[in-house]
Amino acid sequence: MCMRNLCSLLLLAVVFSLGVGCLSAGGTRVRSEGIPDEHLASISDALVMGNPEEAIRAYEQSFKAAPETPATKILYARLLILSLRLDEAEKVVNEVMAKEPGNVDALFARSLIFSARGERGKQKDVLGKLLAVDPNHSEALAALGAILLAENNLAEAKIKFERAAQLDPENLAAVTGLGTVLYRERNFKEAGRWFDKAVALAPDYPFAYSDRALVKRRLGDLNGALADLQIAIGLEPDYPYNYYDRGRLLMDLGKLEEAIREFSVAVKLDPDLFIAFVMRAGLYDDLNKIDAAIADYEQVIALNKDYFYAYASLGTLYFMKDRFTEAATMFTTAFRFQPDQSEYGLLATLALKKAGKTEQAVTYLNSILPYFEKKSWEYATAQFFLTPAAEFNTVSAVNREKNRALRGRMSFYVGEQYLLLGKKAEGRTFLNEAASIPNERLIERRLAAHELR
Repeated sequence: MCMRNLCSLLLLAVVFSLGVGCLSAGGTRVRSEGIPDEHLASISDALVMGNPEEAIRAYEQSFKAAPETPATKILYARLLILSLRLDEAEKVVNEVMAKEPGNVDALFARSLIFSARGERGKQKDVLGKLLAVDPNHSEALAALGAILLAENNLAEAKIKFERAAQLDPENLAAVTGLGTVLYRERNFKEAGRWFDKAVALAPDYPFAYSDRALVKRRLGDLNGALADLQIAIGLEPDYPYNYYDRGRLLMDLGKLEEAIREFSVAVKLDPDLFIAFVMRAGLYDDLNKIDAAIADYEQVIALNKDYFYAYASLGTLYFMKDRFTEAATMFTTAFRFQPDQSEYGLLATLALKKAGKTEQAVTYLNSILPYFEKKSWEYATAQFFLTPAAEFNTVSAVNREKNRALRGRMSFYVGEQYLLLGKKAEGRTFLNEAASIPNERLIERRLAAHELR
């Protein structure tokens, strides 16, 4: 959940630990002695308006009335980091550390530079050196907690966050980090308490609300979650995940068309947000908007070829549109990803047969037959696909099957093979059996019902 926000918390540390914003998220703050109050105010105003470049200009203006000190240089470096002018920030930090190698504020600024560059290992090393000098540096503890959380080391992350929050109860990174750990531990009620605190500390920080919304959803407070997301979107209208999360909530409430609109906003803001395409594709499918669902699943695969769940879904929709060669490709890929799901191999074979590629279908089925247990229903079904002479044995296996759902799945393949052999009456009889499977989500039931339209 909240891991996508933790990197923003590290950049928040640049802002809030300056001591000039409306919040305070740092336990060890950069001192701003020597900078006139009016310039601190102008820096603060620029940051609150989300304009770090203007904050830098306000800072530079302050030097007309104040000399440079290590503290003011670090303040400048942090503003440069916030603007992602990382090389310039690094130069300023290096100037400070050349004279004061143990300056903890400079070390922390350096860790933020590594964080912004995505160099987690180097960031972790610098934080270790910092904490060796000052083990009570709240910001560093919280930043290290965020790294540990990203490494899925919940126990150690929790220790760091708790210590940081103990040293500075207003450390937003620590407070939000603790909420995240507790969420991951499924302690949703306690997680909610920490996100309540985050909201109180940072009423203008959108992720405090969006994270709390996820907790409320887990606790069943869907309307409360929607209210929090509304605030988060008001504060950060261009953040796509908030619309994705709101779409999930609307799905929970059964408001499918509204959910589609939310996912559509999400992908408009971030065309690479494949999970929003996944959710929208599923909703289009549920609403029988097959062409729209196909387009979304195709986009999912274009964005993430390893998202194997999409292949079987897209194969099913291609099958329903009589695009059998494409369906075969999708089911073949699905089976390659999940060879334990032998029905995908059977569906690929059937799609090839329906595309008129019988010889290719037989070759393919023979190549995957070793994956089927010889006493399994899939193996018995496969024999009928391979040769009509196996009809009696396969049909007998269907008739012996006591499990209704399994008998229905077998009946689908037998019915389709009968249709391919020109035996329409027998085929429809078996397809009717398949279409009566209680589980509507099974591919065989769905395709049987479609065939019988």
